Amino acid sequence: DGRLRKVPVEGGGSITLAENLGPIYLAGAWLDDGTIVYVEGGTEVYRIPAGGGSPTRVLSDSAGHRNLVTVLAPLPGSRGFLFTTCPGNCVTGSTVHVFDACTGQYLRDLDTPARLAGAMAVRLGPDGLLYAVAESAGVIRKYRNDTLEPAGDFVQVPNIGWDDIGGLGEAKMKPKEGVE
Repeated sequence: DGRLRKVPVEGGGSITLAENLGPIYLAGAWLDDGTIVYVEGGTEVYRIPAGGGSPTRVLSDSAGHRNLVTVLAPLPGSRGFLFTTCPGNCVTGSTVHVFDACTGQYLRDLDTPARLAGAMAVRLGPDGLLYAVAESAGVIRKYRNDTLEPAGDFVQVPNIGWDDIGGLGEAKMKPKEGVE
């Protein structure tokens, strides 16, 4: 229904925080500082206090890329968030960008488009490293949380995702040496 809602852990009814969400590409993330960032209209990111209030636009037009924002992932310490953009063909063109909450601006790409080709997800792992799934590159890459620098590949996944004729490809996990 185009609304951002939260439900109390104790139970009860939902609380509407914002009503300006678009019907597609609903991505959001709860930051450590108690604010929520979410996508509106596919290309703009807003931030709102978890207790409600007026949303503030923090990122417009996917940092000038005119791509759809499909994934939001918080960085610990409310330093900012990572966001994945899709230029229309998410399998080949998606990549991951860094938003700096201190400056309130797009900072940089997490990695080169070739290394993160077809980026579909990015998450913080229990080991404190960031993991990015790059579908077209056929790999899950690791990044240091503190510096955002590459920390190696977690696993290679050839033929992940869709094949050339639109069917689901065969995924075979090939762990990197030393990964169990």
